[in-house]
Amino acid sequence: MKRKILLIMLCGVMIFSITGCGSKEPNNNSNPEENSGNSTVNNEEADLSQYYDHSNFYGDILDERIAWVEQRDYNGTKYGYVNDKGEIVIPLSDEIIINLDDLNNPLNNYANGKVVVSTIDNIIIYDTKGNIVAQYETDGGFHKSQTLSNGNILIIGNSIYPNSYMYIESTNEIIKLPYTHDLSCNDYSEGLVACQIDNVGISYFDEDGKEALKIDVSSNSAYMTVLEGGNFEGGKANIKFQGRDYKIYTVNIDNNGNWLDEPIESND
Repeated sequence: MKRKILLIMLCGVMIFSITGCGSKEPNNNSNPEENSGNSTVNNEEADLSQYYDHSNFYGDILDERIAWVEQRDYNGTKYGYVNDKGEIVIPLSDEIIINLDDLNNPLNNYANGKVVVSTIDNIIIYDTKGNIVAQYETDGGFHKSQTLSNGNILIIGNSIYPNSYMYIESTNEIIKLPYTHDLSCNDYSEGLVACQIDNVGISYFDEDGKEALKIDVSSNSAYMTVLEGGNFEGGKANIKFQGRDYKIYTVNIDNNGNWLDEPIESND
């Protein structure tokens, strides 16, 4: 009798164990498909793989970052600019001219929220929303740009199309500079920017783009060639020139071009 009761009790324990195991629910947290929605996607930059070529995005301000893009198909080659959402802000065009001297960055004329674009007939300055800020009709050719500390932009030509220009931020206009020679410029200091004009000398332009001071061989009988001109600091600037004895000298001038001291022979 005791053995029978023991067998009945063992059977009951086995049935309970089987039932409990069968009713156990799986742990959904361990299912990778259920958790895939927790992953994050980096949407900082648009995918530009649809284009034949493109640059990195320029700019550090949100909603002002842009990149140039190149499209090639049976209609030819076109260039334009897109924002970091992939939206076209400067239309693709076969009239946009690239910088053949720097094919790594053929359209990198962007700074301070403005883009300088050279086309067959015009220089056009856009903002990063695609609005035209200023426009000037030219003879063509690619123009490099240099953004200055006061917001003005130097727009420099090349040997084939040598005209250079300046965008004046205060008036949103582009003016033509009075030289067709290659030029290189410093930045503004005391309201003037010093530009080296090849085969001419030094020209200082004010913030309206007007030539405020020109230093060339006609400025002083001692000048055989004017080589370099520094920024104005404390009302004076340093000029390097070749004298009539063919030696190189430096001298300080005032903002009228007058010497402030005697020239010193330079060893450079």
